[in-house]
Amino acid sequence: MAEHPRAEACICPPELDELDLIALADHEASPDVLAHVALCPHCRERAAAIADLQGQLRARLYRLFCPPTDDLADFLQGLLAPTARARVLAHLAECSHCQEELAMLEGVASTSPMAPPDRPPGLICIAPVGAAAAAERRALDEPPQPPLAASWPGGQPPRPPQLDGTPSGFSLLRIHDHAVIVDAHRVL
Repeated sequence: MAEHPRAEACICPPELDELDLIALADHEASPDVLAHVALCPHCRERAAAIADLQGQLRARLYRLFCPPTDDLADFLQGLLAPTARARVLAHLAECSHCQEELAMLEGVASTSPMAPPDRPPGLICIAPVGAAAAAERRALDEPPQPPLAASWPGGQPPRPPQLDGTPSGFSLLRIHDHAVIVDAHRVL
């Protein structure tokens, strides 16, 4: 296979700069740049090298400026703040890669159960115990109270209760082989 001789210099000075060649690779070149490249083998060769480099970069970094997958999932679930939602929407309007990923996430979400089973083996959950459990039961029976700061006499918070060894707070329950392990701890 015979190689074409490399053009040593621009035959239509002034030589095109890199910005002109990048614009050409992005299909945004001016008519003057297009005419120059049509006549000049040196600048045409440089333009081809830049286009090749851009293609390699796009293949490796195609999601460099895309929102993370977590943001796409949050967008799908309606969890993004309005400004973040608008930014993701604008990006989705132009990015086929993110459109494909969003469609894949929608497919996964539609085939997955919305809620996990109540307590499958090996599940770790947190449950209130002691005084915390009693407070939770009272909270379910009582109407909502004003914020604590408004009810503090003199604006001072109450002192924490002294611990008497009674478990209070939350317990870590681990369900493993149908055995329940409860570890109570104290919370001030």
